[in-house]
Amino acid sequence: MRNPSLRAKLGLVLSYLAYSPLELIACGYCGGSAAVTATATGGQWSAPSTWVGAAVPSANQPVVIPEGSVVTLDAASAALQSLKVGGTLRVAPERDAALTTGWLMVEGAGARFEVGTPAAPYSNRFTLTLTGTNPAINVTGVAPLDTGTK
Repeated sequence: MRNPSLRAKLGLVLSYLAYSPLELIACGYCGGSAAVTATATGGQWSAPSTWVGAAVPSANQPVVIPEGSVVTLDAASAALQSLKVGGTLRVAPERDAALTTGWLMVEGAGARFEVGTPAAPYSNRFTLTLTGTNPAINVTGVAPLDTGTK
């Protein structure tokens, strides 16, 4: 790279990537609220045992489903501030369901958001509503890259 300033900024971005996105979101990208985090094994959304601290997420809370955790959305609806999926979020196939959140990020090698599968298509109605209106919120945990001017 010819631009040393750009190289320094890219180094800054790469140093941010060295941190777990789950850690960044849980501590700083949730609007100051502590995220409700699924346990390592997960379970049914509506079961307190699915969540660290045994508290089912309530309206307008940030939620994190970490890598390796599998959570099944078995509630008719959930309204969240934000949702970060590093593991698996499945919509229960037995009922209509709705999920409302400011933003949704599905990120990681094993991260999945499943509404049916090719072998078992979802035959009910699922509605995902994204309500985020602030373009300044950085949900990735990566610093914006300012390349400057020529």
